[in-house]
Formats: sequence, C-alpha cells, structure tokens
Amino acid sequence: MTASDLMLLVVRANLVLAVAVGLILALRPLMLRRFGARVTYVLWALAPLAVLASLLPARRIVVAAGSMASRIVENQAAALPAPSLVPKAVSLAAPLFDPVPYLVGAWALGALVCLGLLAWRQHSFGRALGTLRREAGVYRAEATGVGPAVVGALRPRIVVPADFEARFGPEEREVVLAHEQAHFRRGDPLANGVVALGQCLFWLNPLAHVAAHYVRLDQELACDAAVIARFPGARKRYAEAMLKTQLAPMAAPLACYWPGRSAHPMKRRIAMLKEAAPAGPRRAAGLALVGVLSLGVAAAAWAAQPARIETRIITITGPAPPEVEAARAQADAAAVEAEAQRRSAAVARDAADAQRRDAERQRQHLEQARIVLDGQARDQERTAKLAELRLAMAEQRRAQAEIRRGLAEQSAAAAEKARGQSEIARVAAEQARVAVESALRDSRVSIRVAEETRAAVTSAVLSAVADELDRQGAPH
Repeated sequence: MTASDLMLLVVRANLVLAVAVGLILALRPLMLRRFGARVTYVLWALAPLAVLASLLPARRIVVAAGSMASRIVENQAAALPAPSLVPKAVSLAAPLFDPVPYLVGAWALGALVCLGLLAWRQHSFGRALGTLRREAGVYRAEATGVGPAVVGALRPRIVVPADFEARFGPEEREVVLAHEQAHFRRGDPLANGVVALGQCLFWLNPLAHVAAHYVRLDQELACDAAVIARFPGARKRYAEAMLKTQLAPMAAPLACYWPGRSAHPMKRRIAMLKEAAPAGPRRAAGLALVGVLSLGVAAAAWAAQPARIETRIITITGPAPPEVEAARAQADAAAVEAEAQRRSAAVARDAADAQRRDAERQRQHLEQARIVLDGQARDQERTAKLAELRLAMAEQRRAQAEIRRGLAEQSAAAAEKARGQSEIARVAAEQARVAVESALRDSRVSIRVAEETRAAVTSAVLSAVADELDRQGAPH
C-alpha cells in the first residue's frame, strides 16, 4: 500500500466518522426521550461500524472480455481527455515534490504522541492508586478520592478508595458496586479502550473528541438505568451516593469511573432517577431500530466507495442454457442502451462545450471592448490632467511676473530715493565746498595780516635793537 492509498483511507475514515457522529448527535435527544439511556448508549456502535465498513474492500464487478459491457468500459476509459503537454512540461521543469508522505508521517506522529500521552496518563493514575489489595472481589487502593471506578481495558478491576466504608453506608456501597458490576457485564472497559484508541487515531477530527465525551456520558446514564431497574426502591440512596462521588478529584483515561468533577452533568443523572424506565417492548423496538440503522449506515459507507471493474476471459463450451442466453441478451440490451445514453451524454457534453466556447469568445470580446474603453478613459483622464497642469503652470508664470513687476517697482523706488539722497549729498558737498573756499579766503587774509604783523614786529624789533646799540655806543 502506497502513502497515497493510506492517506485516502485516513481521509475516508475521518469523513465517515464525522457523518456518523453527526447523525448520532442529531438522533440522541429523541432516542433518550423515546427509548431510554441504555438504547441510546448502544446507538454509539453505529460510528465504529460505519468506519470499519468504509475500510472494507470495495465491491468488484467482473465483466467478460469482448462483451458489450467490457467495450463500454474501454470506450469510457478511452474517452477520458488525454493529459495536456503543458502540465507535463511544467512538472518536468519544476522540482518534484509529493506532500502526501509528509502528511501521512505527520498523522502517524500525532497518533503516536496521543498514544504516548494516553499511556503516561494511565500510568500516572496507576501510581496514584498505590498498592492494591484484593478484598471480596474488589481492589482497595491506598489513596482516597480515587474511585469507585472500573480501571483498565483488557484486565479491568473494580477499585474502591481507602475510605470506602467511611464515605458510603452499607446500602450506598451496595448500589455503588452494582453500578461498577454493570460496567463489567456490558463490556464498558473494552469500549472505553476502543474510544481512547479512536481518539488517538482520529486526533485531528474534533468530532471524535466530542463523541468520546458523549459516549462516557451515555455510558454512565445507561449504567444508572441498569442499577435503578435492579433496585427500583433505592433511587434516594443512589442519588445520595452520586452526590458523594462529587468529591472524587481524579479520573483515568481507561476507566469506568463515577464522574466526580468531570464534565458529566449531574443534574441530568439526578433527573433520570425520577423518570420511569421504558417498557421492555419499547426498548426492544429501540434496539431493533438501532440495529437496522447501524446496518444501513454501514452499508451506505461501504457502497459509497467506487466499484472495481475487472475484465476476465470467460470460455463457454457447448450451447449456453436458455436462461443464460436470455440473461446475456438482457445484458447486451442494457449495454446497448447504456452505450446510447453515453453517446447522448457525449453529444450533450459536446453541445455544452460548444456553448461554453461561444460564451468564452463573447466574454473575451467584451473583455477586449472593456480594455479599449478603459484605455480611452485613461487617455481622456491623462489629457485632462495635462490641461490642468498647463493651466497651473500658466498661473504660476503669471504669479512670477507679478512678483518680478513688484520687485522692479521696489527697485525704481529705491533708485529714486537714492537719487534724492545723492542730490542732497551734492548740495551738502557744494555748501561744504563754498564753506571751504570761504575758509580758505579767510585763512589767506589771516595769513596776510599775520605776515604784515610779523613784518611790523620784525621792523620794530630791529629798530629797538638799533636804538639800543646806538645808546651803548657800539659801532654800527
């Protein structure tokens, strides 16, 4: 068996399981109301039966070589479209990669991990029990709060806690042990092992885990119904015993245990104690309905597989019996009719292909027209954007010209101001020149006066010196 075949089996089994669990969940409320918990619990056998039926070999159809049926099969095989060359070229050019072996490996690895976790949880629960002592057909654990429960799948044992007598009275112990013995008689430990194994194999299917939850729930409800049928006057004691088991905190994956703090709804169990058990004929009718439904779903799961057609050479010596000739004639007539239907279907398929090609051509024409219109719209949008851009550039140039004119006016005003200031400076310079010339004339007059004064002083000094010399009698 190849990896592809194994992957196909896994996918088929998961699909069948999902359909079967969905059908059971849809029928479960009605079955509980009409036929009771024990019949509803048996209904869960439908799921594994459907899965096993889907894994059985498909039906085989043998046709004689050379017969009309074999020619129809050959024509149908020849009518299949030939593989395209493009995918071959692509597959040859691309690197070869088949993800199916990796998917199968991932599924197998997940199943092994789930099995390992299951074994670890069961081993941890066994260690928590401590040493078991056999007492009057049951096993007493060293720990408290670990039962009562039926522990194990292949070798189940009834395990009671160390404080069994302290927690339960004599009448309560009787109904509790009757509940666990009902698990034994019904084969519930083995059923729990099958459910746990199914959870490991179908770990990717969420409906498998949902089914496991409801199987445990219906299993406990069925055992409750069996105990109440055996002890019809012990309903109150049984309810009190169930309430006391709420203190038990532990549960094993492979055990039939009083639910304690698990997900089992205690209200539903208490409410069932108040209901009247269905009569024997009604329960028998419910079991018959479950059997018919299980066989029908299993047959449907098996028939859903594609048939295997084998061609064999059949040698017939002597004249065939009339009934064989009649059957052959009927088979040939049916084959001819099937061939005519196939040809009609082929003609209809060709007409549909022609219509599809015409529709494809029309779609291509419409697509080309849309492309042309889109191009024209883009051209018009581009032209409008160019006109807007030119207008914006012209507006920008006008604004720049306004700015330049303003700057020129500012420059002319500055030049006029500078000219006025230069004229003022020229007038001031002229006035300064005139003042300088006047000062020069004044200085020249002052110089002449000074010269004349100096000459006069010099003459006076010389005259004084001469007079002094004359008085002293010095020769001149």
